[in-house]
Amino acid sequence: MQVISSYVYSIVGPIVFLYMKAAGKETTWAPYGIAWTLLSCVLAVIGGLSFSMALQRASVNSVVGLTSAYPVLTFLLAATLLGEPVTLRKMLGIVIVSTGMIIINVN
Repeated sequence: MQVISSYVYSIVGPIVFLYMKAAGKETTWAPYGIAWTLLSCVLAVIGGLSFSMALQRASVNSVVGLTSAYPVLTFLLAATLLGEPVTLRKMLGIVIVSTGMIIINVN
């Protein structure tokens, strides 16, 4: 679903921009915003291709199970990079998700 929404926003954004330009509305170009937009588009394409390649090489159950565990990666990055507090509840969530991934992927 996230890949689809990334593609939708990548299409809708330029259309809105062109509409604003045609309507004579003033637009500004912020290099910082353009860089983030381009990075977002590149990462969305890489993510979509990676997901497609994973589906070709493994079962749908395994791929979807692993990609559905993104909150664990998000939490680990937030705790490491942003100093997000590590609580017992969050750790139990990680254990439950990890256990589920192992159960799904065991043949």
